[in-house]
Formats: sequence, structure tokens, C-alpha cells
Amino acid sequence: MQFVPERALLNPKFEGYKLDALSQSEHVSSHPLPDGGATQATVSGHSQLSFKEVQHRIGFNHLFIGQGGDTVGYIDKSGSFILAKFGLSEPRPLFHVVFEVPQTIQGISSTPSSEYPSAISLDVQNWIVSDGTGRLYIIRAREDSNGSIQGVLVASFELTSSMLPSTSEQRSQNELVPLRMHAAHILPAGNGDFRVLILISTKLLIPTSGAPHPSTKLRSPHKIQFRVSSISLHISPTSSDITTPQKAECRWSIVGDDIPAHATYHIPRHEFLILSESEFIHPQSSALSIAPPDPQLDEIAPIPRAGENLDGPESTNGMSSQAPSLKPPPYSWTQTSDSLTIAFFLPASTPKSHIRITLAPKYLSLLILDPPEVRDGSSTLGTHLPRFAMREWWDGIDASASFWTWDKEGDAVTKSNSGTRNGQGLHFLGVLTLYLEKQHEGTRWPHIFGTPTTADGSVETDVPETLDPSELYAVRESLEKYTASLTTGEDASGLGLGHGVPSLAQQEVDDELDSQVGRKTVFSWVSADDGRRTMGNGWVHDLLALPIPSSRNIGPWSVVIKNDIDGLLYGLSREDDDSVSSGLRWVHHSTYPALAFVLASKRDTRFTFHHGPRAVMAFETGSGGSAGGNMYIYRGGKNGEKWAKQAVLKVGGGNAGTLLGVAALQRDLDPVIVCLCEHELIILRGVL
Repeated sequence: MQFVPERALLNPKFEGYKLDALSQSEHVSSHPLPDGGATQATVSGHSQLSFKEVQHRIGFNHLFIGQGGDTVGYIDKSGSFILAKFGLSEPRPLFHVVFEVPQTIQGISSTPSSEYPSAISLDVQNWIVSDGTGRLYIIRAREDSNGSIQGVLVASFELTSSMLPSTSEQRSQNELVPLRMHAAHILPAGNGDFRVLILISTKLLIPTSGAPHPSTKLRSPHKIQFRVSSISLHISPTSSDITTPQKAECRWSIVGDDIPAHATYHIPRHEFLILSESEFIHPQSSALSIAPPDPQLDEIAPIPRAGENLDGPESTNGMSSQAPSLKPPPYSWTQTSDSLTIAFFLPASTPKSHIRITLAPKYLSLLILDPPEVRDGSSTLGTHLPRFAMREWWDGIDASASFWTWDKEGDAVTKSNSGTRNGQGLHFLGVLTLYLEKQHEGTRWPHIFGTPTTADGSVETDVPETLDPSELYAVRESLEKYTASLTTGEDASGLGLGHGVPSLAQQEVDDELDSQVGRKTVFSWVSADDGRRTMGNGWVHDLLALPIPSSRNIGPWSVVIKNDIDGLLYGLSREDDDSVSSGLRWVHHSTYPALAFVLASKRDTRFTFHHGPRAVMAFETGSGGSAGGNMYIYRGGKNGEKWAKQAVLKVGGGNAGTLLGVAALQRDLDPVIVCLCEHELIILRGVL
């Protein structure tokens, strides 16, 4: 699925954001949490976590939105599932303990680290609660005549190793599997029964073969992967035994190297939309293959000694009997975020009229007519003349913006020994250079071509990307200059601008960091029946913001994608949403100018959400005491305007504690933003 920007909606004239002052006392109210509040330290710390696990736990949203539109839920320190209900006229939320989640005592020898407890609203009354260790509870929350909400346990379930596809993991069959819930949907099953589909992820520890690498003793003997599974829970309200845990049914599993950042169920298509850093695939067999040793056999290469040619014939002493070959590689190439440069070496005597090149969006055709020989007067130097017939690119190019040049006097090979003419260098190779514009800016190409097969059917050696020496030299010089100025505190520019970095620019001097803002995300649609991918091309996009969790917006049907320094708001077309057979497409609706640039200056951001074209909100963690804990609001400006508004409000830190979760209650045209902190529930009204 592609994200194609609408040129008319871009705003190249935009200059910046102006502060729109909002009164803290007028728009923000705080309410203490009952029974000691909430916490994110609810899992065992005995097990080591991978970087991806830590990263996703930091972004875990501990506030769960109810589908009724007037409740949010969370799980407190003691394991109680609490609903906070908001009345139409009541300014303060009312807290109700709905369910006491049974606690499992974990010792140091307990195996896998549990996940955070969580809850998902199935409909107005029913919730599914996970304790994070592998147990699930169906809770029905009903309001009595006094306005108090009471919770009733409808059914309980367990997920054990025996219910999941077999892998190379060494686990007992009845061992509980810690799980993280990503999406859930309730379906009728007849006779008053109902069925719940849940998309979960679990951690896989695949034993690696071979001895640990000698360079480190800390290397893990396991390869970490993540399994995404669809499980089904059959619930009968007439069942009398609700305390005995039932067995969850695993419908299918797919495996990948990342935890889903977000997922949801699409009702008309009966599919899951999964957002992750990499794709998930079906295991090739019932058991996952054991990870190969690192490095593998085909990755081990000898190190040449001085004067040794490993590609030529060897003498009895192991040294090459020939001088080093002057044969150039087939081509060399390098890339930037939006372009590629490919250089071919041709005989300098090649007429430009003999070069035939077609740069098509999907393929390259290149032919040299009547190629001349390259000689140094005595022997022919074997050059690899390029020949491509409709050779597919790895990804698409913009053919209208791409071109090629031929330089017969280019940076080729020169001779400066006996055999030169009057002691002058004699150029006998020229450079044919292709300048290609990427069709999808920001996509990094691992190869130039999609397949290694050439026109004659042979397999071509893959040519790795190279870095221009002049570029490498410039990078080294800039780093040396920068580090020297940090040490001395002097002006790095030499223009007499003073010492150090201006305070307003301290967060904006790193161009590389600005370019890396956003989360690398692949959008994949998979069937809810078998987990097979139905749509998605594996392209990686820079995701800046998801929609804020809301009762009216259960799925990520709109996203903000990075485009250069802007943030573009895309939404699924409504006509496709209502059609099961038609393909879905993302439509560019509006633009947040320079959003990627301003978000890059935020170093403590925990959540970044958007509310349609109204605003993008960045929430700081607020774990640094009184400092931090701000909410930054960037409002969507009108197309063509040079300025847009921004606002700042404090929602965490200090007495409130660390920010743990965010959600929105839809109240007509004025949504209420709810923020869960460790000790307080923060309510923001009239900010959008």
C-alpha cells in the first residue's frame, strides 16, 4: 500500500509555529487516584529484556478506553481493574473497582518475564482483562440504580505452550505463556454464546547452534523472535463453572523479528491490520528452524596478505604468481535518501552514440553497440562491459527525473609508468554514470537490482554499496571539528559567534537526528482466518503519529506519515471501507507542516497522537521530577498559510508522577483528553 502525497495539499511556504497560550488552570484539572495509584513496575525484573522489548514497554499505553464513550480503565498497583466514569455534568470522574485480578507469585527461578496487565473493551459492557502471565478474564461491567459499576466474572482462560505451534523452545507443555494483547473483537456464536478473537504476541527464545563467539562472553545463547497469534475464546453465559480456566484455541501463528506497534480488527474485511517495524511470515514448518551460527560459512573470507591476490592462480607458497589485476568491478553505486548514483567503467574510445540506455520506472535496459577493446599496447585488459535487458530495479525510480552522463576522461584508470606517452597519464577507461531519482523517498535500497540474474541467465555477483571517499573525508573533518569545539567550548564556525551553542538551537543542531524522527513501520493486512497476508508490499514508512485512542476510533484508520520534514495525514478511503472486495488505499487529507522537524527536538516523548486534521499531540514521560511532563500541541494550519499555532500544557511529573497512558473521550465536537499518571488522573478540556 502506497502513501502518495497530494501536491496541492503541501505547504512549501510554511515558516513556523507561533505560541497559542493556554491557561493551565482553565483547561487542566487533576484528580487523585484511589488506593495508591497506578504503576508500570508490575512485572518481574529478574529476566533480561531485549532492546525491542524495552522500547515497546516504554510506549505501552496503560489507559484503556471503553466503547461506551464515558469510561476509561486501568489496573492499579494492587492488580485491581478500575473504571473511571465521566458524567455529562459531573466534572470529576468516579472510580469503581470492577475486578480484582488474581496475582501470581513469581520467584527468581520463574521463567519468562510477564507482560504488563492490560484490558480491551469488547462492547459497552464486556471487557477482556489479561494479567500478562497467560491468563485471560472476561468481565461484564454493569451499572446499578445507584450509579455504581459492578463487575461480574463471565469466564476465565489460560494460554499454555501446548496450545501454540511447536517450536525449538524448551518449555513444558503446561507452562503458561506470557502474552500481550493487541486487538480483540467479539462475534456471536449462536444460542446466546459468543466468541472473542484476540490478536496477541508472545516471545520466542530459539536456541542458537555452535559455540559462542570468542569476542564476547555475554552473547545470548538464544535468538529472540516474536510470534503473533490469533486465539479464540468460546464463552457461554449459561455456564455454571466460571472459576475453572478454559483452554484458549490458537487459530494461527506468524513469526517476525519485532513486536507489533499497533494492530486492529477490520470488520468488513475480517482482517487484522498490523503495524510493525518488519513483516511477519508463516513458519516454513511446524518447528522453527534453529538459528544458524554467526558468522555463517558463506560469510567467512580469508584476509589477504601484502601482495597476495586471492582471485588469481596461486603459486606453491600460497602467493599469487601474477600482479594485481586492473580489472574494475562491474559497477559501483551509492545512494542518498532520495537518489542513487551508479557508475560503469567503459573503454574511453566508446562513442556516445553507441550507448543505448532506457531508464524505465521498473527496469533498466543498457547496451553498448560494437564495444571496442581496451589495450595498453601489449595485452587486452578485461573490462566487464555492462549489458542489461529489461533488468528489474529493486524498487521503482522516477524516470522523468533520472538521467545519465558519459565522461570518457573521468575518474578511471591511468598509467604513469614506462609505456605512458611523454610521461603523461594515459586515460583508457571512461565512466558512464546513471543518476536515478527514487520513486519512494526515504526507502533504502539494499541492492540495485531485484534479482541477481543477468541477460544471459548467469548469476551476477552482488555489488555492495560504496561511499565516495570525498564524502567520507568531509564527514571525518566535520566530526573532528565538532568534537574539538565541544572540548574547547570555542566557536566551531570561526565566524565569531561566541562560545557554545545558542540555547534556542541546542535541540536542533543535529541534522541526522532530525532526519531519523519517526518510527519505521510496515503496514500489513492479514486474514483473520489463516493469518495469510492479503495486502501490503513490505515498504517501510516513517510513522509520526497514530490517532489518539478513542471510543469512536478503535482502529488506526488515519495516520501521520513523514514526508521530508512535514507530517502528512492519510486516511482510508470511505468507499473502500464499506466494500469487502475492493482494495483499500490511503488518501492524503491534510498536512502538518514541519512536524517532523519540531518533533525531533523532543527528547523525552512517550506518546505522539493526532486528532484528525485538528492537532498532533506529543506527550513527555515526566519522569524527571518537576521538570518535563509537558504536552505539546501542534495545530493543523490552513493550506498556504505561513504560520500555525502551537500550545504547551503540563500533564505529568511532580506530584502527578510519570505519565502512563493517554485516551480521548468524544463529547460532541469537544473531545476530553484523559491522561493517566502514577498518582493522578489529568483531565484536559477545550484544548483542541
